Amino acid sequence: MRRLALFALTLLIVAAFGGVSIASGKRYQGYVGGAASGKGHHFVVGDGLHLVFVDRRRSYTPYRVCWHRLHHDHRRCWSDETGPAGRKDRIFTAAPSSAGTYIVKWTVRHRRRALWRFSNGVGDRVLRFPKR
Repeated sequence: MRRLALFALTLLIVAAFGGVSIASGKRYQGYVGGAASGKGHHFVVGDGLHLVFVDRRRSYTPYRVCWHRLHHDHRRCWSDETGPAGRKDRIFTAAPSSAGTYIVKWTVRHRRRALWRFSNGVGDRVLRFPKR
């Protein structure tokens, strides 16, 4: 009888928290998304990008996100704080000005929590000449 009551109580707790269980996935998620699209691994110089980070368990988690071109030392970094638990926090920025493969790392208290790789290419440029 106690096991049944404990099982029922566990189900009620899971239902009360929106069905999110601790074992259902990673605590942190980080990815790069296009300004007009969702997650992506291929972008073009000058595109608008969102660096998205989620902490599924805690609210207002301070984090740092940096990207660097593969096999290069120069980094570009931002610091921010997540909102309520489970909500996406977005940092909007232009895509890197150089073509190549980039690595994005999100850290919380100096520990890497998420990693995303994307390629940045040269866009299609249409040259327009004035009509005569």
